[in-house]
Amino acid sequence: MTSNSSNRDELCELARRAEKMLESRGEFFTDGAKLALEDTLRQAKLALEDRAELPFERNREFIVPRSEEAIRFAIQRYTSSEFGRGI
Repeated sequence: MTSNSSNRDELCELARRAEKMLESRGEFFTDGAKLALEDTLRQAKLALEDRAELPFERNREFIVPRSEEAIRFAIQRYTSSEFGRGI
């Protein structure tokens, strides 16, 4: 299992690459694709700042969310990286 730090580092790297791609190749994308990427970047940054809202809440007291839950969700939901890692 990966640690909180490695998840955070991975999401930072993915966000950095997405920003760089948007800057260097933005004119090749449709407005809809750019809007989707910008929204994804916003969600990733919120997760990195520990301000993200998860799409669900745990309603059981004995199930405590992991500290890196929002970061792992952003990596798995907004990228295809989980297919290569076997998550």
